[in-house]
Amino acid sequence: MSVIITQQRRGRLNIYHVKDIDEAGVPVSDETYTVGVEVRTIYQKGKSGQDGSIEVKKGADTEGQVVVCVLDRNGIPYEAAYDYINGMRAGESFKSKKAMGYAIGTYLMFMDMCGYDPDCPTYQNIEEFRNFLTGRSVLPEPGSKVTYRCANTCNTYMSMVKTYLLLTRKDCSAFEQIESRGLSERTYTDIYGRRRVTSISRNPHRVRKDPLEGRTLPAHPKPEQVKKILESASKGKIPGVYWGIQVQFRTGMRRGGLLGLTREDICMERNGSDVSYCIYIRNRVCDNEEQFCKNLYHPMSKDEYRSREYRDSYQRFPISRKMYEGLLGYYENSRDEKFVGAKKRKEILANTKADSIYGESHSNYYIFIHPSGKLLSGQTYNNHLKVYFKEHGVTLDKGFKKYNCSHQLRSACLMFRGRYSSDPDNLLQLSRAAGHASPDSTLVYYNEFPEDIQARNDLFDQEIDSLIPDYINEDE
Repeated sequence: MSVIITQQRRGRLNIYHVKDIDEAGVPVSDETYTVGVEVRTIYQKGKSGQDGSIEVKKGADTEGQVVVCVLDRNGIPYEAAYDYINGMRAGESFKSKKAMGYAIGTYLMFMDMCGYDPDCPTYQNIEEFRNFLTGRSVLPEPGSKVTYRCANTCNTYMSMVKTYLLLTRKDCSAFEQIESRGLSERTYTDIYGRRRVTSISRNPHRVRKDPLEGRTLPAHPKPEQVKKILESASKGKIPGVYWGIQVQFRTGMRRGGLLGLTREDICMERNGSDVSYCIYIRNRVCDNEEQFCKNLYHPMSKDEYRSREYRDSYQRFPISRKMYEGLLGYYENSRDEKFVGAKKRKEILANTKADSIYGESHSNYYIFIHPSGKLLSGQTYNNHLKVYFKEHGVTLDKGFKKYNCSHQLRSACLMFRGRYSSDPDNLLQLSRAAGHASPDSTLVYYNEFPEDIQARNDLFDQEIDSLIPDYINEDE
């Protein structure tokens, strides 16, 4: 009698079936295990000093404390994982905490499924877990769509589990013998024969091919289209949209970082006689869910916000003096009593007040506002971009991103730097400018139009022809 493991996917839930198979190949038992991560919101009932009972609801809500729960197959949260993610790693971004939940939840589920001790794994347990992640010990359930983890995701899961065991004072010594390995030849433990086998690490359900083949790449406005979009936006009713387009096309900044910019982020720096201008993006305690800078430290309290670890978490974008003065001019005019009135100015300052890295006594305000006096929202920004894109013939990249128009401006910046500029950046420079952890992520944004490919090939042929002399027939 043998054992097989099959997998199903239902939304964000992975369901695994451990089946005992008799000699005829007929399942004689079927035990179900699930991996689930749930987002909950904790509300503190009652006023300060009174009833301190806790109310927990599903879903994220900015008025409560959002937590990530790793659920066992009975739907009960793992206490150790809960304390680790929401306690020890409370300063991590919400996205990172969800990723930890899936990694730790998958590990705990696998150890439970195999009857191993999750607090004291052996080397063989860890090797079997890696084989499980890459799909070598999982068969697809008939009629279901299965996505196995790639080598990079597998290594990330292993790293997260190792850190979890280390910080919760569990035995993680077995991980010291494990090396990060990619899709190449390596030695692993056969989960059935319990023997060591050297083989090419190829998942039979995964086909190695061009990572961009068959993908819907993000469309982007060409430089001349961006120029026309800016002309239209300059005549619009919301000046913040015009300056948002300027910043995104010049820097490639994400929408969350753009809407989270404050006055102290627009800087003029001196180094002796040299003067430079730049924009800093960082996360603040007062930021809402639309003002979130990816891959940067996210403080949860004012004390944490002013810590040294936070102050060192930022991304810097060099800008021109013209851009620096233009942004400051927009900021001052949008709050000047001569244009908005004293009462409206007071309302704007109250609605746009932000934390300051220099202390509570230092006044700091968000840059982009709506004429109503409130912060400029991502939805309003995107709605205006849709109108300008349609007006000037830019393809709306539906479905690629929730706020796809603003992300297409990011693509336009990277394409300009890597394709249309007279001195284009190489892939490594583009990756750094985009804030990507890997150049592979930058490849998704490089999407030439057919006419651009043809023009580039024609120019290449002309350059080659100029290097090669005309053929001369010696018989003539």
